Amino acid sequence: MLTVPAITRSLATIACQTGKLKSVFVPIRRIAESISSVHHGLSPVHVDVLQVAIKGMFYSAALTFIEKQDIVEVDPKHTELTSEDVLRYFYYVGMWYVPIAGWNLMP
Repeated sequence: MLTVPAITRSLATIACQTGKLKSVFVPIRRIAESISSVHHGLSPVHVDVLQVAIKGMFYSAALTFIEKQDIVEVDPKHTELTSEDVLRYFYYVGMWYVPIAGWNLMP
C-alpha cells in the first residue's frame, strides 16, 4: 500500500531527476502544511518540500515554508520518519539560514 510520504518522496525524486520541480513543489508543500496543521511534528514530506525547493532554487517560498512550520515533535511510529529524514531536514534548514542570516563563519 502506498502512503503519502512514499508518494511525495517518489514525486520529489522524479522532479529532481527530470527538472519538473515547479509543478511538484506547490502540491508537496500543501501536503506538508496540511500534515503540520493536524500533527505538529516533522514528517518525511517536510524533507521532500525542502529537497525540491533547494534543487529548484525556490528561495523565498522555502524560507516562508520553514518559518511557518511549528514542529514540536518527532514521532516515527505515526509518520514513517527515519533518522536520515530528521538529519536531512535540519541540514536543509541550515542551508537556508546560514546565507540568509549573513553569519560570518570565518574568524
